[in-house]
Amino acid sequence: MESSALNIAIVVVYLLAMLAFGWWGKSRTKNNSDFLVAGRRLGPFLYTGTMAAVVLGGASTVGGVGLGYKFGISGMWLVVAIGAGVLLLSLLFAGTIQRLKIYTVSQMLSLRYGSKATQTSGIVMLAYTLML
Repeated sequence: MESSALNIAIVVVYLLAMLAFGWWGKSRTKNNSDFLVAGRRLGPFLYTGTMAAVVLGGASTVGGVGLGYKFGISGMWLVVAIGAGVLLLSLLFAGTIQRLKIYTVSQMLSLRYGSKATQTSGIVMLAYTLML
């Protein structure tokens, strides 16, 4: 009985902390840029952490455990390779992406390839999703 009360207390504290962080973040948000891309004020360390959170989410973590169970230590290499790729890409391209002042992949493609690229961005994102 004691452990279930402790578990409930931990969950309640976690939920209250998430609500407090959400309220704090809401009070600091002044415009769309603040909400969508943290006002473009993230340094390389926080930007890398944000990208890792997006790419190395629950699917990679749970999938990596499943691969580890099935294939042993060699099953971890997928998640390790994705993590190394995220680190390398964010270190090489974070500054460039932040300077472009864009929000979406579609905007990036239209900057590089013109307005016709916006029609193909959906296909690119579908291919990316299927590759994951």
